[in-house]
Amino acid sequence: MPDLSSARIKLQRAHEYLALFDSELRSFLEREPYKLIPNGYGESGDYRFTVRISEKPSFRLPLYAGGFSHYLRCVIEHTAWQLSLLTTDNPVGRTAFPVFLDPERYKKEGLPKIQDVFGDAKPIIEELQPYQTGLGTSHPLWTIMIFSDVDKHRDLAIVQTSIRIHFAVGEGFRSGLLFNSNPPLYDGQDISIGISLDNIPNDQMDLKIDPVFSIVAEKRSGSEMLRALISVDGLMPIYEFVRDNFLPRFDGFF
Repeated sequence: MPDLSSARIKLQRAHEYLALFDSELRSFLEREPYKLIPNGYGESGDYRFTVRISEKPSFRLPLYAGGFSHYLRCVIEHTAWQLSLLTTDNPVGRTAFPVFLDPERYKKEGLPKIQDVFGDAKPIIEELQPYQTGLGTSHPLWTIMIFSDVDKHRDLAIVQTSIRIHFAVGEGFRSGLLFNSNPPLYDGQDISIGISLDNIPNDQMDLKIDPVFSIVAEKRSGSEMLRALISVDGLMPIYEFVRDNFLPRFDGFF
């Protein structure tokens, strides 16, 4: 009998990779690999710092992110296959869960992939398309598709996109700010930040830096460059979407 048990096993594997990713990232950040050396005020009035980077993210992070996206893709594809087994014992080989940004391409290229899917499930599949939600390339299904496709051939890119700066000066004065960096910061780079520290001596300034990372994947499809990008904090919401939104939409068919 068709069911979603295999999809749920794959979902559990995705969660295991997510836990590995979070643990590896937390361990990396606890070692404080990014530091700022204060250099005083520049002529523009901004405060100057020199970036010091003692360690880059481990190769394990893209490995775990790739495993995470692979198993979520398996959840999606197993669901399409099981929905097809409700109508035939031998679904067509191209059976797959379509994910499209454009409704015309969905009709032309996506519908043939679900020709054997149980009829009442087809409107739900269309409702879940990224072009239906307005999320576009931020849609969880799009991110899963691009990440898993790219990870088949090369590592996903873990890119530092900003830093959170926490500083304390004197007694009781604590604050923080977010500094966006594009391209990523490099060791020895000089940066200027518009903050006022009242000419506090450098040796009295307590700084803590938290780098913020994103996951980026790009693939070429014909003349198009397809792309997905999320903050590392976005992995859990993608998992929750599949667990709490995607799978429950199809439970009633089994």
